[in-house]
Amino acid sequence: MSKAKNYTVIIPTYNSRHHNLNRILEYFSPHELNIIIVDSSESPYPNEFNYQFKYLHVPGLGMYEKVYKSLESVTTPYVLLCADDDFIIPSGIATCIDFLDENPDYSSAQGNRICFTKSRLSVNFPDPDAAYDLDVNEESPLDRMTYHWTSFFVAYSVHRIQNFKETFKLGNEFTNDLFAVTTIERHLDFITLLNGKHRILPVFYQAREFERTSTGQTVTWESVKTGQPENYKKLVSKLAENLQSKLDLSFQECLDFIESLFVEKYVRKTAEADITEVKVPVKQKKMNKIPGIIKLKAFYSKSYYYFTDKYVFTLLRGVLAKKRIRRDKKGFPYSDELSNIEWQKIKAIIKKNKVAKS
Repeated sequence: MSKAKNYTVIIPTYNSRHHNLNRILEYFSPHELNIIIVDSSESPYPNEFNYQFKYLHVPGLGMYEKVYKSLESVTTPYVLLCADDDFIIPSGIATCIDFLDENPDYSSAQGNRICFTKSRLSVNFPDPDAAYDLDVNEESPLDRMTYHWTSFFVAYSVHRIQNFKETFKLGNEFTNDLFAVTTIERHLDFITLLNGKHRILPVFYQAREFERTSTGQTVTWESVKTGQPENYKKLVSKLAENLQSKLDLSFQECLDFIESLFVEKYVRKTAEADITEVKVPVKQKKMNKIPGIIKLKAFYSKSYYYFTDKYVFTLLRGVLAKKRIRRDKKGFPYSDELSNIEWQKIKAIIKKNKVAKS
């Protein structure tokens, strides 16, 4: 039986992101995959589907709710999330399923991930939130979460269906979509590492679209804790309940363990990231005190962000990252031929749809 019959790809989308679906659907079209598109936009996807995919239009539903809704249509033993602006490689998925079939104590698996920007498709580099050839094989769930939770993303891996059922059932009470998008990746990471081991295989698995800056709101665990205390308490409490159901610990012990992980790992990491983000705004605040150069300030601001984000940062990041990766490491487009062939297909589709959109 084809490996594609053993897994389902769930693609959540919303609002003005329908143009991304054109790319991912074209990429997946040569493969007979079980795909569910769950769309919470007010208006449904305007184009006709040329391929056989299940489309669920659920206007207004939050991230947790719509993924939980899509699980009603999943009948396969494995499932994975694919962001609407990313690409996941079918051959990489098949390799992960082979591994999980042979290793029942592992709850998830993934391969190598690269990042790309639409402005410079010739530059691709390892995902900074990923690791190479990592084997999260600690026997204790507490050890797995202590050493690895928030160190890299497990959310977009190939999962046993139980990971999804437990995660999205737990989080289905969160209707604040901004909160849900913020927590969903780390929430799924938590449940996955609780349920079993995790493996990163040396195969090309995912290409993620990288954005240096965000035009929308940004929410961190710390801001949720202070700005949405009820949501924060509810989430921590539910995770503690799930932890207690599988380990011989009191509820308070589970609560203390989860709180310590939030503070020691994620909040500290986020705080360090926030420090780097405020350097340029501080300079701009100083310039605000000089009325005579308001226009110059606006030009400086626009030019600075455009030039550094589109050219300097992307180029420098790509060059340094490629130097870190030895050419003998398999599963990257710049280290083996098969991966490069797949990356060239993705690039062609991105360029084609970029022109079509403009």
